Amino acid sequence: MPEFRLSDPVATERVTVRDLLCHQSGLPRHDWVHFVGDRAPSEMLGIMRYLEMSRDIRAAWQYSNLCYNVAGLPIERLSGQSFEAFIRARLADRLAMTVGLNLDELEASDDAARPYMVHEDTRLAAMRLPIRTTAAGAINTSVADLANWMLLHLGKGELGGARLLLAGLIGELHASRVYIAPPGEAHYGLGFNTNAYRGDRLVRHGGGWPGWGTQMTPVPDHGIGIAVFTNRSPSEVTSTLT
Repeated sequence: MPEFRLSDPVATERVTVRDLLCHQSGLPRHDWVHFVGDRAPSEMLGIMRYLEMSRDIRAAWQYSNLCYNVAGLPIERLSGQSFEAFIRARLADRLAMTVGLNLDELEASDDAARPYMVHEDTRLAAMRLPIRTTAAGAINTSVADLANWMLLHLGKGELGGARLLLAGLIGELHASRVYIAPPGEAHYGLGFNTNAYRGDRLVRHGGGWPGWGTQMTPVPDHGIGIAVFTNRSPSEVTSTLT
């Protein structure tokens, strides 16, 4: 992607897709760029050269939705498909998952949950904010459908007797790669937090947006997975139930 630029020319030259997926590019969140939802994924690419970096490349873990947005763009160039079409054909359809990839698709569903926020003791409708960093977490689906995604990971790339991903690739996704400093006390792999609970290895990730909160936690060594979806924020239900 020759037009990709960070404010640091050294990081621009050295950063890899793996660095983007591990959140170690040196770029902090800068969520104000995408949060209002007025830019398409490709439009955010040109802005990144003006964003201040807070660490050197590979010096620390810093969560960045913008970097995952960038990581989704090569998929379109290499496959000749939109990110949405690629995800449906290569992932969702093969896992029998019904997914939406934007707010309009969610709202058009017959049984879509409605998002709420709580101010003191008052429940309010959440702000309507579309997620434009599509590759960073715009997929919406049900707990039942997400179970198939967890089963794929628990089955080391197999689902229903069919192999969809190499077992070694699942191991690569789950491997601890970057240390997350306190208060996290965990590691990050390729899109997964990895830590332990009472000695058991957890591979997990949450999702949050105004009015929404999710937590997905496969426990690979025990063959179980827990997913909790909520439609209010803030809420500690996801972590508490998990």
